[in-house]
Amino acid sequence: MRRSKLAIAIAAFLLSLTAQPALAGAPSRDPVPPFHDLFTAGTVCPFAVAVDGTFQNETATSLANGTLLISGASFERITNMTTGKSVVVNASGPIKITFGDTFLTARAEGRTIFSFFAGDVGPAVPGLVLTTGLVIVTQDFETGHITSFIHPGGTTENLCQTLS
Repeated sequence: MRRSKLAIAIAAFLLSLTAQPALAGAPSRDPVPPFHDLFTAGTVCPFAVAVDGTFQNETATSLANGTLLISGASFERITNMTTGKSVVVNASGPIKITFGDTFLTARAEGRTIFSFFAGDVGPAVPGLVLTTGLVIVTQDFETGHITSFIHPGGTTENLCQTLS
């Protein structure tokens, strides 16, 4: 899960609140739109980096209890904007997001991209990381910072190093 994935999830959740189905308690399913993120040099990598969805077939499902599930296929091109070097990765998740009063908790499985900014807790701060396996992240709504990163197994690839 990258910060942009969290932003997409929150946006999908908020959109689902305005378009609730007539049947109370029925899940709301919305396609996750294509995305483009551009991070300036020094934000997540020493160089400017672009993250673009190359194939997006994900669905955001909002449950009546406030849980958001993101599932489906997502392939992303990560590009070093200085050198033009890029890599396409499968970052299909899935991700389950629960919302607290002041934070969200995301439980990611499979392959997920996380972007870490100064002030975050994580394996590479700042950094852009591709993980496999279970990851549980907590993000504070007020600061936007990732306050907890648990990755009990699987692999971690620092995409900034891969693209340098």
